[in-house]
Amino acid sequence: MSDSKLIVDGFLKFLKDSKKEQLLPEIVSLLAPLARNQKQEVRVQSAIPLSPAEKKEVTFYIEQNYETAGEIIFETDKNILGGMKIMIGDTLIDLSTKTELQQLIQQI
Repeated sequence: MSDSKLIVDGFLKFLKDSKKEQLLPEIVSLLAPLARNQKQEVRVQSAIPLSPAEKKEVTFYIEQNYETAGEIIFETDKNILGGMKIMIGDTLIDLSTKTELQQLIQQI
């Protein structure tokens, strides 16, 4: 279980135990703008190193479509066979050949 999940679960338990659940909507309304503006680390994994032109194209796509994207880190992972995976915070965009093949096998 992640640290953030433990913190949230503990906080919700505290609100429930202290019978203050009615404060939750107000707390969420105060925290939501902060969460929306939080820059998230981006990890781009590809089977082989991307060329500078490919990195520029991927960076442009991420910046245009994900306003919370922060620093972009490019990595190689031979386990994905081809294509790439883009992780923005908790969001995974899986464009890997390995996942496409697994999905094809499941459909058969």
